[in-house]
Amino acid sequence: MPTTLRTLFLVFTSALISSCGSFDRAWEEALAESQGTTPRDGFAGAWRGKWNSETTGHEGALRCLVSPALARPEGSISPVLHESWYWAKWSLFSGAFRTQDSVRSTGLGSSSVEGSRNLGPFLGGTFSHEGIIEGDHFQSRYSSRLDEGTFELRRVR
Repeated sequence: MPTTLRTLFLVFTSALISSCGSFDRAWEEALAESQGTTPRDGFAGAWRGKWNSETTGHEGALRCLVSPALARPEGSISPVLHESWYWAKWSLFSGAFRTQDSVRSTGLGSSSVEGSRNLGPFLGGTFSHEGIIEGDHFQSRYSSRLDEGTFELRRVR
């Protein structure tokens, strides 16, 4: 393997490993804090489920930690902003990344969610998703330059 590729591989692998350790610690803390409590807003908290690629047919485990609402001006009808920290498993590998998600009430007991993040050219460029939250169920379609599919999560309590 040429030196440049080896270096890129080591940097990428190190970043994934360190992000997974940080995510695991935050996941355990979130689970401990949420034991027996009801979320204060509709999207914040810990979510667990799986992703399915329509491009390759692959699937894997998916976890997500959603921050409490980051911002919404007083009296505004603008969407509520949250930071979502995703952890995904691909075969033998796993990795974590964050998106900033806009959440807007549909007025029908559900909310629409959309978000995106540029993951860089090696991971397909911009990852984006659009979905719906109904109670403790979060379902979304995702796409990037290299893949598209769905994910489905349930709130962890």
